Amino acid sequence: MALHKRISFFFLLLLIVSSNWLIYRLDIVSSHPPEMIWGSLFDFMLVIPLLTYFYFIHKRYSLTYIFPVMAAGYFVARFVIIPNDYVHTITSLGYIVIGAEVLFIVVEFYIAYKILRTIPTIVSAYRVYYARVPLFSYALKKALKDSLPPNKLIDVFTTEINMFYHAFLSWKKRPIKRDDAYTYHQKTSGIAIYIMLIHAVLIETIGIHYFLHQFSSTLSYILLALNVYTVFFFIGHIQAIRHNPILLNKDELILTYGLTSHMTIPYDLIEGIALYANKELPDKQRLKTAFDGRIADFIDEPPHMEIGLKEPVRAHYLYGMKKEVSTVFLRVDDPQLFLSTLKNRIHRN
Repeated sequence: MALHKRISFFFLLLLIVSSNWLIYRLDIVSSHPPEMIWGSLFDFMLVIPLLTYFYFIHKRYSLTYIFPVMAAGYFVARFVIIPNDYVHTITSLGYIVIGAEVLFIVVEFYIAYKILRTIPTIVSAYRVYYARVPLFSYALKKALKDSLPPNKLIDVFTTEINMFYHAFLSWKKRPIKRDDAYTYHQKTSGIAIYIMLIHAVLIETIGIHYFLHQFSSTLSYILLALNVYTVFFFIGHIQAIRHNPILLNKDELILTYGLTSHMTIPYDLIEGIALYANKELPDKQRLKTAFDGRIADFIDEPPHMEIGLKEPVRAHYLYGMKKEVSTVFLRVDDPQLFLSTLKNRIHRN
């Protein structure tokens, strides 16, 4: 997305949020009629989700991604923007609020029930896939795909499991070392960048939480929870980068880049592969239909190689987001050996 579009979106978002927050706290209106409260809910549950859809979602993702934005807008309006005293003055709104909260809890319990009921099947499938490919992320996604029907919320749940496993349960495991495993982070500053981000978030958490708590304790605790989640995410992402190298499996190329992206490419769908000769970075237009196999670095380096595909292959991203790609750009720690081995695998197939 162009920079001016991002700026305009965040300007509109700031305008909507600040105007709604101030109108309840600066006595701009001497009384707060029901229409004002309905207007705030309209802004957060319809206007902001529609802006998000037209600015970010509609050209890349399914319309269903607007519903989490609506849910987030509802909770921000209900617990941060509109004071409780005003919410409960409208009987019908109170019923809607209670109904929405109950519905959300019911959906959460239903998903948990569906997963718990199929845990033996999931565990059995996971063991089969893990014995074949010893990557937690790969085996988990395959097992859940085989055991549960397609569902956006399942995709979100999968991301959360993957994050908490790598953040808390992967420390005793050693990164796999096999002849067909190739690391992509050891010759970059990627992990150092994420460690710096963790420090920055922790410092920001202390300062902003103290500052916001003077104005809105609810908002300060929400931001505190989000910052804690962000720290866990970065820790999990670092561990996932370490424990999930690129694998040249028997029949397919398995790419897993931390928690953020992954895809599997059968060798018979690879049309060509070559070293990336251009010293310039891939342009944004090409990256729209490409899988970018480069992790964050202090200096943005061009990829080592470019893989062309015979037909588009689906790449998977956070929380079930997907993209059809026709090109794959890769950086690996040993590009010459990787390229030679990959060409041999393609030739055999």
